[in-house]
Formats: sequence, structure tokens, C-alpha cells
Amino acid sequence: MMLCQRCKAELEEGFQFCSKCGAPHGATGRFFRGVQNRRSLYLGITLAVALFAGGLTFLAARQNQIAGLKQGKRDGLTYAAWLAQESPSLSTLQAVLGRAFRDSQVAAGRSIAWFKISDGFLGVESPGGFIHFRPNKPALHNPVLSRYQRRGDPVTVAGGVVTNYEGPNDLALTALASEKQPAVVNEFIVWKRSEN
Repeated sequence: MMLCQRCKAELEEGFQFCSKCGAPHGATGRFFRGVQNRRSLYLGITLAVALFAGGLTFLAARQNQIAGLKQGKRDGLTYAAWLAQESPSLSTLQAVLGRAFRDSQVAAGRSIAWFKISDGFLGVESPGGFIHFRPNKPALHNPVLSRYQRRGDPVTVAGGVVTNYEGPNDLALTALASEKQPAVVNEFIVWKRSEN
């Protein structure tokens, strides 16, 4: 005498289903249990494929973000101003530009990571979001400056001339020159005014 595994009722000989609860038994029961196991397997495979596709989508989006942060044909000051506007993290910039070739301490808790770019050096000050640009050739006049409005007269500080500008998109710019050649800018510092 065989009993139904589900309801424990007596099973009739030759029947493949329990007459009381309808549960399959014998070869049919093993077949249906196998189908349930296959469903779990298919669900697991489907979930793994979905996770893999999601990971690929994330990587593709990250690659597009990184590609969009490259300097391209922008001159250094335009690139610095654009980065100040976009505010990418230092780790994202390192993915784009490679490792910084030098880190400078500028004050307690503040440092600048310096990167080589096509027409000079780009410094990312953290914390704070200040972007520094030192051109390979000191700039007499940069066309980007035409988009900025000077705020006050230049100020001489420790042998250097500091000129502050206000620009589009809440950007501010400071131009640094030597006292001996005040018209020749050696470094630009750009930041977003609303954040600093």
C-alpha cells in the first residue's frame, strides 16, 4: 500500500494522481518535481543574465562619462572652467587623466593633485573644487577671459599680481601674474561661486 506524500491518503494502484488531493505520484510525481527544479534553474539563469546586462549597461555609461570628461580640442583654461562647472570627483578625473604626477599641500587639510594636459598643467584642489591651470606658455591674453568681467583692480601680493573675475554660470576666476610682468598670466584658478 502506498500513501500520498502530500495528504497521506491511500493511493489506488495504477493511478498517477491522488484521488483525494490531486498530487502527482510515481513517475509523474518525479517528473513534476523535476519541472519545479528546472523552473528554479531557469529563474536563476534569467536573474544572472539580467544582472550581467545591468552591469554592462553601468560600465558603458561610466565609459561615456569618462570619454565626455576628456580635454579633447578645448584649450586648458576652457577645460578648467568646464571642469569647475561639472565638478567631477578626483577619482573620476584620475580615470580620465591618469594618476596625478604630483600632489601639493597648500594648507592644513587642503591639497592640489596636478595632472599634465595638452597645453599645460591642471590642478584639482580638494576639498573645495578649485581648478588650477598653468599654461605651458604664459598667457598675454586668453580668449576665455573675454567671457569674464573683472572685479576690481589687480592687487599685488608677495611679488605677484592677483586679478579676480566673475564669469558665466556662477564661475569665478583668479589670474596670477608676476609683479615684473603683470600682463603675463602664469596661473588661473577657476571655481564655482555657488559652492564655495
